[in-house]
Amino acid sequence: MSRIIRNQQLDVKLNLAVKNIGDINWEECDSDKVKNVRRKVKAVMANVSEEDALYKDIVKKYIEFYMRGIEILIKLRSSFPEIYEDIHELEMAYKNDVEIETKMNMDRKINAQLFNRILKEFGEKLSEEFKCLSFASISELKQDMVASWLADCSMEFRG
Repeated sequence: MSRIIRNQQLDVKLNLAVKNIGDINWEECDSDKVKNVRRKVKAVMANVSEEDALYKDIVKKYIEFYMRGIEILIKLRSSFPEIYEDIHELEMAYKNDVEIETKMNMDRKINAQLFNRILKEFGEKLSEEFKCLSFASISELKQDMVASWLADCSMEFRG
């Protein structure tokens, strides 16, 4: 099945996008992962108030991306193990680069630029490497993996 999907001669694209995981109130959650996402989003948004509606919305989106990413990778690992391994390998390599690059950034004024550049470059790399995935899948994977970097401390910004 993986070979069929990866055959560029065929016009078959794998769609991994998750439609909806339901509405969850993350503001009440006291998890370390949520705290990490909140702290890092705040640093990227230049120390925006935690009461700011846009800040709350972005935090909520990245927590949802994190949860959906776990679900997608579990399904991908069981249904398409070869594709999963290749995605995982790319993500681990990129994750190491992101960790070093963000930790070495000494200028908090460029946190947003750095974050957006990493997001864009990672999406481009996924598109380049995985032509067998739909645009929605690439977009979903990009956001899900960045969310895991935020939650799991691979991506670190000076506040």
